[in-house]
This record gives sequence, structure tokens and C-alpha cells, in this order.
Amino acid sequence: MLSILIVLSVFFLSEETIVSGATITNNEPTYYVVEGGSASFPWRYTVGSGETLRRINWIKTSSDPVVDILEIDRSGNAYIYSAYVGRATTTWTSTNGEASLQLTGVTSADVGVYRCSVTVDGIGSNPAEESTQLILAVPASITTPPPGTTRVKQGESATISCPAEGTPDTFSYTWKEGTRVIDPSTEDQYSEDNGVLTITNTPRSLHDTTYTCEVTNNVGMPDTASTVLSVEYAPEVSAPSEETVTEDETLTVECTVSARPAASVEWKKQGSSTAVSSTAQLSISNIQQAAAGTYVCTATNTFHDGSAGTGTANTVVTVQYKPSQPTVEITPNPVVEDQTVTLTCSSDDSVPPPASYSWTRDGQSVSHSGGTLTFTNVQRGEAGQYRCTATNVVGTSQESGAVGLVVNYKPSQPTVDITPNPVVEDQTVTLTCSSDESVPPPTSYTWTRDGQSVSHSRGTLTINNVQRGEAGQYRCTATNVVGTSQESGPVGLVVNYEPSGTTVTPSTAVEKEGDPLTLTCTADGNPDPTFTWSKAPGPIPAGIANNNTTQITSLHRNDAGTYTCTADNGIGQSDSATSIVDVLYLDTPTLNQTSPVTVSEGDSVSVRCSAVAYPIADSPELIVTATPNPVHETQSVSLTCEANSNPDVTSMTWMFVETGETLLQQTTGNSLIYTNNFVSHENAGVYRCTADNGVVGSPVSKETTLNVNFIPIFNHTRDRYAIGRSQPVTLECSAFAYPPQIVYTWMKGGYDITGNATSQDGVSTFYIADVERENYGDYTCTATNEHGQRATVIQLVAETKPEPSTNLDYTKKTAAGNVTLIWTAASNGGLKTDHTVQYRLDGTTDWVIVKQVTEEASKNRPEFTENVKLPGKGQYEIRIQAENSQGAVYSNVIQVLIEDNRILYGTLAITSVQYSKGICDGELSNRIVTQVNSIFELYKGYEGAEVTGCRSGSVLADFEATVAQSESAAAQTSYTSNLIDGQLGNPDENGFTVDPENSRISETEPADISGVDSTVIIIAVAISAVVLIAVVVVVVVIARRHAARGG
Repeated sequence: MLSILIVLSVFFLSEETIVSGATITNNEPTYYVVEGGSASFPWRYTVGSGETLRRINWIKTSSDPVVDILEIDRSGNAYIYSAYVGRATTTWTSTNGEASLQLTGVTSADVGVYRCSVTVDGIGSNPAEESTQLILAVPASITTPPPGTTRVKQGESATISCPAEGTPDTFSYTWKEGTRVIDPSTEDQYSEDNGVLTITNTPRSLHDTTYTCEVTNNVGMPDTASTVLSVEYAPEVSAPSEETVTEDETLTVECTVSARPAASVEWKKQGSSTAVSSTAQLSISNIQQAAAGTYVCTATNTFHDGSAGTGTANTVVTVQYKPSQPTVEITPNPVVEDQTVTLTCSSDDSVPPPASYSWTRDGQSVSHSGGTLTFTNVQRGEAGQYRCTATNVVGTSQESGAVGLVVNYKPSQPTVDITPNPVVEDQTVTLTCSSDESVPPPTSYTWTRDGQSVSHSRGTLTINNVQRGEAGQYRCTATNVVGTSQESGPVGLVVNYEPSGTTVTPSTAVEKEGDPLTLTCTADGNPDPTFTWSKAPGPIPAGIANNNTTQITSLHRNDAGTYTCTADNGIGQSDSATSIVDVLYLDTPTLNQTSPVTVSEGDSVSVRCSAVAYPIADSPELIVTATPNPVHETQSVSLTCEANSNPDVTSMTWMFVETGETLLQQTTGNSLIYTNNFVSHENAGVYRCTADNGVVGSPVSKETTLNVNFIPIFNHTRDRYAIGRSQPVTLECSAFAYPPQIVYTWMKGGYDITGNATSQDGVSTFYIADVERENYGDYTCTATNEHGQRATVIQLVAETKPEPSTNLDYTKKTAAGNVTLIWTAASNGGLKTDHTVQYRLDGTTDWVIVKQVTEEASKNRPEFTENVKLPGKGQYEIRIQAENSQGAVYSNVIQVLIEDNRILYGTLAITSVQYSKGICDGELSNRIVTQVNSIFELYKGYEGAEVTGCRSGSVLADFEATVAQSESAAAQTSYTSNLIDGQLGNPDENGFTVDPENSRISETEPADISGVDSTVIIIAVAISAVVLIAVVVVVVVIARRHAARGG
């Protein structure tokens, strides 16, 4: 029978209700009671000090209308309303005590809210009240018990669910494994969540375990349900790993299977899809060799979720049978005498492998039972026909076929025979290498000449057109499959040849009369040649020629001439060789008059001095060449200057005439070669070689023109033409190249328009009489010569306003406000454009025009350098306005500070020049100013320097340099740092060696120094852009020699 409880609930308005002078509390706001049971509502109340209890009453407020249950007056009299007579009672105390209500025989009609009210005197009609709710309780029951069997796969999670219902719906579960209570909070294998027990990684050991769930809500008896766990697992299969059976017998193999659910079993041979057995037993009768292999027993079952489980076990089946007919292998084969040879008997098919072997040689038994027969230091007598048999536990094989053992040996030492010998050069000679004994015969030969290998591998070496270089000691070796013979003895090949390479040393001789001279003639020939001499002009003096030498103990001028030597060795005669002999002599000068010469005043007289001599001194004769010429760009070229000079030249120089640059010079030698390893087209031009030997008429010069091959390079072709509609325009394209023959092509929009162009004098033009919209765009001009081509793009655009000028800067400024400006014009838009220089002083807003220059429309981005004058000191902004009829644009803005200058007083201690009075009056001062300029010119406010005096020491040169105030410190530092290494400029090029410690510079003017050279040389370096000072240098040449003659 289902038990029902009724629950009484108290609704709290607050922790305790205080109304007037009474309070009331209830510790059970909700009260559960089973149907038919009793309920006791435990209210408690207190009455304030000095207060008097009037009454306590209990009512059911959830009824409509409200139902009175019981009331107690101040005297303690209890009144029970008729509906509750016999069921309602109370327990109370008159003061500060209990005011509980008891109900018996509770039914569902009693469910609801009950209120207790406490009223005291003198407070009015407002009582203290508190409520409680009565609820009918229902015991917990399992709504859906788990199945009788819960199936789960081994290792997976199983869930057992016991959902419950009841009032209250707060349930407590107890789970049991068999009879053991499970504590999911401490057992890792179990977890419980709201009536669901989860078993993780379910082991097979839990199979057939009964799990019970017990649920209660503390009302009545707990409800229970059970399920039995069935743990499923894939088949576990075992079988013998190996089974051995003899051919023609029966094979029987059993596999054992454990599985849940039960599994089906079959056997297959590995690699086959056909089952050989559908049971756990494999049986094969009259088994053959081909049946050997691995057999797989496969068991399959089906799990509750429809998935399959599989298990396998392998059995390797070995079918034994006697060896197949073996073969014999000999290693090595052929075998060399005294080596080790191994004969191997092999049966390709034998299970198990052979346990023993038997051998025969030429039909006779050999005492050996192993499969390998080894001969150490094999001898010729052990050669023969070998056979073998193989035996295992099943039986003995058929005898093998015969294999011959052959014992070889290397060739004996060979000999070399040469026919003919000796041999004349260019004839044919044959060398033969022979070995008397060799098994097998030699298959190759090697040859050496004088110890060096000859590329030939045959026994006969034939040399056609034999040359002298092929003579020498020849040897050979013979090789067969066994090895290589000892090398033969040497045999010499002699090659005879006619003399060649005849030379006479020295080839030229220049000696003084009376000196000795020996000429030696040499030639290469076999056999050794003999030599004959001749002379032109005239015969060879008797006794001076001795085979290969001609010796003259004391040269005479008649010995001069050409001496010719010829060699002959019976094979042939050589070409002649010569030596040119010059004999130098100088006789005593003679006069055509006998001293003394008497002549009357006013008469003429001729006195001539003459001498016989060889050679006569003369200025050099030059031969200049450029190799190669023309030369390709990036290649190397050599300029050679050869001087035929008597006496030898004392200086030679190569100069590039186009630039005046000296390329190479020397003071000794009659030949000068200048090499440029990376030629550019800029290196093309005239080169001049100059030589001097001190003789009248020298120095002399000779020029050569170097041509450089290069692909066309465009001149400064205008890249944009801005032309208005209906106006004519001529687009121009010009380039230079070498060879200078250039072919021009024009393209626009992918089309060849060359037919509309004209080329003349290296310039190609494209004329448009009336420019229309479709004429605007990019024109590509390509210039081509035989070495390549280049292309440039020329734009034709409509007239527009100019583009802003770029690169505005200033290069110089002075304290007086003179500024040198530079900038580059951009496109002028095809119109005449005015460039206006504008400035404004810092703090002002208006731009002031200081200068204007005009650029014609035909110009193409010209560069400007202009001098302007600013009105005074201060910080200025400067810009360039470019304006044409289409509009105006502005360049970048630069800052220029016009400021006071500073005079720097410096002393340069020069140690490479010795002091003398007046030394600073000219050239030295110019050199000093030049070097000072090189230090300070990088400062834009530098206005020049002057030498103010020189003093002794070595030379102490005082100078003054003017710089801008803001640049003074940096300029002084530059001066000091430039002298730190003791050099100012290159001492070999007008520079100086200096003493840094005694050199100084400062803004402080030094006191007057006595002893200063009174001559002050002022060299003004004009930096001002508005003042130009022309320095005229007058060079006076005093022709002392001419003056002396005149005297």
C-alpha cells in the first residue's frame, strides 16, 4: 500500500514576526505528513513586558473562505471549531511559551497553509502572525527499472539508470555490487549522477555481477531495482605457432577460442580469401610442399551494438621433403694456383635444410661431408669435374651436375721487340710484347715509356709517323684473368730526325770596335748535327768559325753584318738562323781647315767639324698599337708603345687625349704597355704615347685611336612633350654607339610606326602636323646596332601647368646676404615657364620675389644655378615658384641663415719646405690657400682665405679664413683633424708635410709677431655669387739659351 505524507509549510515574512507587544516563531515552515498521520505545528510566542495576552487562534488560510480551527482566550479556554473537533488539539503556555497545534488523521483535504495569530490587550486589533505549509508526502519509487541484463563491451563504460519520483523529490541512492555497497565518491571505477551509475573501463571480471539500486526520499520504505552485468569481449584465439608434417602425411591443427558472445571460427591460408576449414580444427590429408605456409585461425562475434569483434592466431605449417637436385658453385672461378677456392653444394629446395653432403671428383669420392669444400693453396692437380649430393631427415637428393674446377696462372715475364730500330721520324715502327707461358692467354697489355704510362692495351704497339718525343725506354706487362706478369726488361726506341729549331745566340749584337764577340749556333737533331757559317756582306774571315761557334777576338767595323748558321746531320738540313752584328765606332773628329786659320776682316770663312761614327744618335721612332681594336665593352685592352731609340729613352708616357689624364709613365725601358681590364665606352678616343731620349727632336709623340664596341646609348633625349591640340610637334630620339650605324624603330600602342619617322645624322624624328587626342600617349624609340639595342619611352601629353622643381638647395652664402642657389626644373608642361625665387624672413607671412628666370618650352628639365641677394641678417625660407599659362606650383622650402661671419686666425707649420725671405710672395701662398680651401669649402658660409705672412722655423705660414658664425667651431675642428696625421693634401701633388703641434687655429687674432716676412700675399678666393674675380696669370719664359746665342 502506498503511504502518503502531508507536509505543513510555514511562510516566513521575516526571521520572526513582531506585531505590537507580541512575537511568534515557527522552525518548520514546511511540514510533510503521510496520509492518515498526525501533524504537529511547533509555534512559539512571547508577550512583551507589561502586556496581557488576549487570545491565540489557529486558522487555515489556504481555504476559501478561511477556515477557523481552534482558539484560546486569555483565561486559557480552548475552543475547537466543529470541523476539527476530535482532530485538533493544542499545547500552549500562558506566557512566553508554546502555542503548538496538533492535527490527527491527516488527509489530502488538509493540505494547505496554516496560520497562528497572537493578540494582546491595548495594542489594537493587529495580531502577531506566522504561517506553516502542510504538504502530503509520497514515498520514492523507481519509474523505469534497468533491464534484467545490462550488456557492455570490455573496456568500455556501462551505465545503469534508476529514475525515481516522489514527494519530496529529493532522492538518496544506494548502489550495490552484489551485496557490497559501492561508494562512488572514493572508487575511481564508479561515478553516480542523479540516479545513473557509470562503470568505467569495464573489466571482464564483472561479468554476471548483479547491480542493485536503492532510492529513498525519507518517506516510507526505499524502492529497489536490479540488473545483471554482461561483459562482452572480442574473441581470444590461440593455436600452435608451428606445426611440422612430412610430405604426403595428414596435418591436424586445433585452435582454441574464448569469446562473449560466442564466435564463429574459420581457417584460411595467409594470402588466400578461401576458407580451408569452417571449424576450429584444420585438417589437410596427403599434404604437399605447396601447402606449406602460414595458416590463420579467425574467430568473429557480434556485440550488442551490432559491431564485430575479431581474434586471430597464426600457425606456421612446415612440410618436410628431401633436398632437390643440388648445384655446385666454385668461387673464385677460374681459380688461380696457390689461392684459396671454395666449392659450394646448394640445394634450392629442402625442408629441413640438408644435414650432410657427399662429394666426388672425376667419379672418385672426396672425403668431405659439409656443403662447402675449400682448397687452400689450390694446385693444378686438384682441377677436375666435381659433383655432390645433399641429405636431410627425409632422404637424399639426386646427384648434381658436374662442374669443372680450372686452375689458372698468370703470364711469365714478357719481352719487347722493336722493328725497325732505329727509325726515322715520320716513319712507322712496331713494338711487340710476348709472353711464352700463360693460362689462359693474356687478354691485355700495359706499356710504359721512360716510366710513364702509354695509352695502349694490346700486345702490338704500332706508332705511325713516329715523332722524336716518342723515343725512349719501352717496357710492357701481360695480364690475363689470373693476374699481371712481371714487367719486361727495357728496350730503347731510337728516333732519328733532321735538325730543327736552329738559333744563333745572340740574335743581335751591338758591340764596340775592338771588343771580342762569340756567336753560338744550336739546333735539335738526332744524330747530332754539324754546323756551317756564312756572312753577308763579305766572307767569313778564316779561322773564326768552329762547328757551332764563331769567335772574333777583336771586332773590326768590317765584321758588321748578318751571320747565317745552317745545321745538317745526314737525315736532313735545318732552316738557317741569323745574328745581326752591329759594330760601334767613333773616329777622331776632323776639321776642314788647318789651324791656325787666317782670314781678313769682312771675309767669310767656313769651318766644318766632322767625324766617322756608328750609330748616329736620333730621336725615338714610335710604334703604337691597341689590342684588340675595336674592343667590346667590359673586355680588356692593351695599349703598347714600342720605341726604337738611340740612345734608350729616359721617359715614356701614355695619356688619354680626350681628358688629358696621364695613364702610365716610366723612366726606363723602350716599351710601355697600358692595360685596361674593364673597358667602358667612355674609354674610346685618342691615346698618345710620348717618349724622350734627350736627343734633339725629342720628345716625340704618336697617337692611336681606340674604338669601343657598345650598344646604343641615348643622348639626353627629351622624355616628355606637352603640346596643345591642333599644334605641330616633332618627337626627337638620338643615341650614340660604335659602330655608329644605328637603326631606329618607333612603336606606339603595340604598333610599329617607324614608317612615319625620319632619321638623319644619327637623329630620328617623328613629326605630327596636327596633334589630336589619339596622338597623346607613350612612344617607344628603339636604337639598334650590330651589338644590341636599347629603348626609351617618350611621352606626348597635353599642355599642363608645370611640375614642382626639385632638389632646391644652396651651395654658398656670405654675411652680406649673397646666396648661391641650385635646383632642377621638372616638366614645364610644354609651355614657357617662369621660375621665380621667393623668400620670407622668419616670423613673416608674405613671400618676396628676389629673382626670376625664364625656361623656354623646348627645354627638358634644366638645372639652374642662380645668385641672389638677401636684404639682411636673419633666418630665411626660400622656395621656387614655377608658373606657366596653365598655373603655378612650388618647390620644396629650404632654410638659409644669414649671420655674421668669423675670421679664423691660423698658423700652418710646414716641415716639407725650408724658409727663405720672400718665400710667400707667389707660388707657395697659392699652394697654401689651395690646401686650406680643401678643408673649409665644405662649409657653405666659407668666404675664402688669405696668407698674411710667413715666418722661419721650417715655414710658419699665418693665414686668415672667413666662415659663418654657426660653422666656426666645426671648421676649427676640421682643420685640426686634417693635420693630425702630419699631412695636408698629397705632398707629391702640391700638398705639405706639417707639424700638427705647432699648427693652430682660433677666433682670437694673435699679437703682432716680429720677423714676419714683410711681403703679404693676398689670394682671394671669391665665393660670393655676385662678384667674379678673374685671375690672370702671366707666364714669362726666359729663353736663356737663345739669349746666350744672341750674346
